[in-house]
Amino acid sequence: MLKVAEATGSMLVSITWNFIVGFCVLGAALAIRIALGHVTIQLPDTWWMYLGGPLGLLSIGLMAILVRGLGLLMLGVASTAGQLLGSVLIDELIPSLGNTVYLVTIIGTLFALVGAIVTTIPEYRASKMAQRMEVSE
Repeated sequence: MLKVAEATGSMLVSITWNFIVGFCVLGAALAIRIALGHVTIQLPDTWWMYLGGPLGLLSIGLMAILVRGLGLLMLGVASTAGQLLGSVLIDELIPSLGNTVYLVTIIGTLFALVGAIVTTIPEYRASKMAQRMEVSE
C-alpha cells in the first residue's frame, strides 16, 4: 500500500486530508451538541486569544517542513521541551495569571531539555563518522 505523500510527491495532500477529516469530525460533534441543546456560544473579549489558530497553523506547517531534516523523534522531543520551557517562562514572568511554578515542574522541564539534547547525539556521531569516511577515501 502506497503512502499518500509518496504517491503524490507532497506532504501537503496528506496534511490537507488530515485537516478535512478533523474538521468534519469536530463539525459533527458540534452539530450533535447543538441538537441536544448543550451549546452556548460566547466569543472571548481579549484579542490575544484569537492568535491560537494562526500560531498553531504556523507551528504545524513549520513542523511539516522540519520533520524531514530533523527526524520525528528529535522534532517531537524538541518541540515538547520548547513548549514546556515556554510555559514555565510565561508562568514565571507573568505571575498575575495565578499559576505557581514548582520545583518539580522545573526539574521535569530540564529533563525534557536534556532529552532533546540526547536525541542529537546519534546524529552528531553519524555525521562525524561520515566525515571520517570521506577523509579516509
